[in-house]
Amino acid sequence: MKAKKKKAKCLNGHAETRTETIEPSYPYAFYNKITGVVLYVQAESGDDAMRKFDLCHFPAEHRKDWKVLVEIGSQPDFTGEQPWEDTVDQLSYN
Repeated sequence: MKAKKKKAKCLNGHAETRTETIEPSYPYAFYNKITGVVLYVQAESGDDAMRKFDLCHFPAEHRKDWKVLVEIGSQPDFTGEQPWEDTVDQLSYN
Protein backbone atom coordinates (compact mmCIF):
# COMPACT_ATOMS: atom_id res chain seq x y z
CA MET A 1 0.00 0.00 0.00
CA LYS A 2 1.11 3.50 -0.80
CA ALA A 3 -0.03 6.67 0.88
CA LYS A 4 -0.61 9.47 -1.58
CA LYS A 5 -1.03 13.09 -0.64
CA LYS A 6 -3.64 15.12 -2.45
CA LYS A 7 -4.24 18.84 -2.31
CA ALA A 8 -7.81 20.00 -2.62
CA LYS A 9 -9.38 23.40 -2.31
CA CYS A 10 -11.74 23.89 0.57
CA LEU A 11 -14.86 26.02 0.31
CA ASN A 12 -13.04 28.93 1.98
CA GLY A 13 -10.37 28.88 -0.78
CA HIS A 14 -7.52 27.51 1.36
CA ALA A 15 -5.66 24.42 0.27
CA GLU A 16 -6.13 21.30 2.35
CA THR A 17 -3.80 18.31 2.21
CA ARG A 18 -5.37 14.89 2.60
CA THR A 19 -3.65 11.53 2.70
CA GLU A 20 -5.41 8.58 1.15
CA THR A 21 -4.27 5.01 0.85
CA ILE A 22 -4.00 3.61 -2.66
CA GLU A 23 -4.14 -0.15 -3.01
CA PRO A 24 -1.76 -1.57 -5.60
CA SER A 25 -3.46 -2.84 -8.72
CA TYR A 26 -2.16 -4.97 -11.54
CA PRO A 27 -3.26 -5.43 -15.14
CA TYR A 28 -4.99 -8.74 -15.86
CA ALA A 29 -5.89 -9.79 -19.39
CA PHE A 30 -8.64 -12.29 -20.12
CA TYR A 31 -8.07 -13.84 -23.54
CA ASN A 32 -10.76 -15.79 -25.38
CA LYS A 33 -9.02 -18.58 -27.34
CA ILE A 34 -11.97 -19.01 -29.72
CA THR A 35 -12.87 -15.42 -30.64
CA GLY A 36 -9.56 -13.66 -30.01
CA VAL A 37 -11.27 -11.11 -27.74
CA VAL A 38 -9.06 -9.63 -25.01
CA LEU A 39 -10.55 -8.01 -21.91
CA TYR A 40 -8.22 -5.98 -19.66
CA VAL A 41 -8.97 -5.17 -16.01
CA GLN A 42 -7.02 -3.48 -13.23
CA ALA A 43 -7.34 -5.57 -10.09
CA GLU A 44 -5.74 -5.90 -6.68
CA SER A 45 -5.61 -9.71 -6.80
CA GLY A 46 -6.58 -12.71 -8.89
CA ASP A 47 -9.84 -13.01 -6.95
CA ASP A 48 -10.59 -9.35 -7.61
CA ALA A 49 -9.87 -9.84 -11.33
CA MET A 50 -12.24 -12.84 -11.48
CA ARG A 51 -14.95 -10.83 -9.68
CA LYS A 52 -14.63 -8.07 -12.28
CA PHE A 53 -14.67 -10.63 -15.10
CA ASP A 54 -17.89 -12.11 -13.69
CA LEU A 55 -19.49 -8.64 -13.81
CA CYS A 56 -19.40 -8.96 -17.62
CA HIS A 57 -21.93 -11.85 -17.43
CA PHE A 58 -20.29 -14.02 -20.08
CA PRO A 59 -22.07 -17.39 -20.45
CA ALA A 60 -20.75 -19.92 -17.92
CA GLU A 61 -20.64 -22.71 -20.52
CA HIS A 62 -17.91 -20.78 -22.41
CA ARG A 63 -15.69 -20.10 -19.39
CA LYS A 64 -13.21 -22.80 -20.50
CA ASP A 65 -12.55 -20.72 -23.65
CA TRP A 66 -10.87 -17.98 -21.57
CA LYS A 67 -7.26 -17.77 -20.36
CA VAL A 68 -6.16 -15.33 -17.65
CA LEU A 69 -2.86 -13.50 -18.11
CA VAL A 70 -1.18 -11.24 -15.54
CA GLU A 71 1.87 -8.98 -15.61
CA ILE A 72 4.39 -10.11 -13.01
CA GLY A 73 6.66 -7.81 -11.04
CA SER A 74 9.88 -9.16 -12.56
CA GLN A 75 9.66 -8.99 -16.34
CA PRO A 76 12.35 -10.58 -18.54
CA ASP A 77 15.08 -8.25 -19.74
CA PHE A 78 15.29 -8.60 -23.51
CA THR A 79 18.06 -6.03 -23.92
CA GLY A 80 20.92 -8.21 -22.73
CA GLU A 81 22.20 -11.67 -23.53
CA GLN A 82 19.43 -14.18 -24.05
CA PRO A 83 19.81 -17.26 -21.81
CA TRP A 84 18.29 -19.50 -24.49
CA GLU A 85 20.59 -18.41 -27.36
CA ASP A 86 22.92 -21.40 -26.85
CA THR A 87 20.07 -23.89 -27.09
CA VAL A 88 18.28 -22.50 -30.16
CA ASP A 89 20.53 -24.40 -32.57
CA GLN A 90 19.77 -27.64 -30.72
CA LEU A 91 15.99 -27.36 -31.06
CA SER A 92 14.20 -29.65 -33.46
CA TYR A 93 11.17 -28.38 -35.38
CA ASN A 94 10.02 -31.76 -36.68
